[in-house]
Amino acid sequence: MTSKILVFSGPTLSGQDSFRKKHADRFVFVSPISCGQLFEAYREGFRKFLIIDGYFDRVPAVWHKEILYVLNKGCVVYGCSSLGALRAIETEPYGMRGHGKIFDDYKSQKISDDDEVTVFHLGQEHDFCSVTDAMINIRYTLEHAIAAEAISRQHAESIAAFVKATFFKKRSLKFAAEEVLKNFPQELKKFLKFFNENGLHDQKRSDALELIEILSRENIAENADWSNPTMHEPFHHTSKLKNLQYITNINPPTLNIPALSQESRVTCLAALMIGKQRRLQSWLAIAMMLFSNSSDKSVKLADAAIPWLDENGYKQDPTIKQLLNMALHLCPEYQTPGYISNTVKLLAMEVQLPVQFINPVEAEGESDSSFNSLTLDSLPFYSRLLLLIGLFVDAIEKSDLIFFRLSPPPEVLKALIQKYRERSMDSTEFLAEFGLTDSQSAIAGLAKIQMLLNERNVLRSFDLNEEEIYWYKLSIKFCGLYNKLLTLKNKPAREKFSTSFTSALARQSKERTREYFAMTGLPDDLTNAEKVGNYIESLLG
Repeated sequence: MTSKILVFSGPTLSGQDSFRKKHADRFVFVSPISCGQLFEAYREGFRKFLIIDGYFDRVPAVWHKEILYVLNKGCVVYGCSSLGALRAIETEPYGMRGHGKIFDDYKSQKISDDDEVTVFHLGQEHDFCSVTDAMINIRYTLEHAIAAEAISRQHAESIAAFVKATFFKKRSLKFAAEEVLKNFPQELKKFLKFFNENGLHDQKRSDALELIEILSRENIAENADWSNPTMHEPFHHTSKLKNLQYITNINPPTLNIPALSQESRVTCLAALMIGKQRRLQSWLAIAMMLFSNSSDKSVKLADAAIPWLDENGYKQDPTIKQLLNMALHLCPEYQTPGYISNTVKLLAMEVQLPVQFINPVEAEGESDSSFNSLTLDSLPFYSRLLLLIGLFVDAIEKSDLIFFRLSPPPEVLKALIQKYRERSMDSTEFLAEFGLTDSQSAIAGLAKIQMLLNERNVLRSFDLNEEEIYWYKLSIKFCGLYNKLLTLKNKPAREKFSTSFTSALARQSKERTREYFAMTGLPDDLTNAEKVGNYIESLLG
């Protein structure tokens, strides 16, 4: 747990690099907040938050329920200036604190629309520089101009109305003044002189800078203003909130690097897996989490060993060890080298990996540190992932009565059979590669597994009984990938991996590559080996 305050900011603090450095001992500054990131930040050990800017357009905005969740956990949350002021107004009765003139304007209902604080801005590479003017800043600028007798109130109100009617991504005070006052040249000249000398009055920035200065001087733990009032009603951990937590917990973190622990920085590198490996890694995380939620915790556990699993990947974490022991208690056959379950065969068919490569014995010697086994086309790594997913899925079937009785709906089965027929994947020859004979039962079995792993058509909610556990991180440790990612600190290994990564991307279509970057949250400029190597180095240090 860290004592620092995590600040979500973007265009409001653009160009304030020296200010951010000045307060780096007390604050960690990251990009505008988006949906799920409060869960991530809580998991990374932060308990104090300041929300200034947030995404809302093409990216889901932070949920009110996320804020209530961390407040319920005893965290402190402040908001100001932009989305932070909006969320503070909406959740103030539950403990969030607002600050600044803009927050006060919303509270007094002087303003009420969300678009008053929105701007169109550039990306992180340009320090989120705003290219439009916020409506609220325009209002404050016009008020100052009226006070300075640089414009009449009537003309100021006409300009404000013109800007308000303009889409927020096109708002400009100067353009509006020129349009509204084009028939009043003297008035326009006087106002532009004031505007050029004084600039836009950035009340959003003033509120943010003021609050950060206040918090930098105060001991939050002892400040009564940070204490959370008693909620008027109990906090309800709804199924939608659990689902958001679930999605957050099985994916790599999206927070900026400065906010991540060393473990999470290593985990981010797992996003550099593409194609089948990434899909299997996510499935493993899901299977581990669902098994943990469906298994009988009263089972008597004994230390078990899997000959084909590198023990370094799980013994360091008690949760992983407990999960493994419970799964092997239900499926002891997995301790036998060479054993391949029907579940593994079906999963192999899904990723089209011939069954002869799925041999636990082959993975036994996969503990070298040369990183040779972690190429993007690594068959032993595929094998280990498939076996681990199979182990947990089989254990779920034996421990969870709902899943045991689960059968795919006819329409799901029909669609899957059609898909395999179109791809000529239900032929006897194709099935024989996986040790399967009957296409109908094989596809039905695969549909059942997919329903579980994709949470499709399963009328149940999965209770996250250990909400702080980062399942993706645990799965990466469990399959042995974590230790191999650490070897990327070695420059030759990093260079080799970077070359392999860019070669694999080059074999994909541009559209698929764009989707991959969007899905993983990786920087979309990782177009050559040098850039990939620099990105890895920035994470591992």
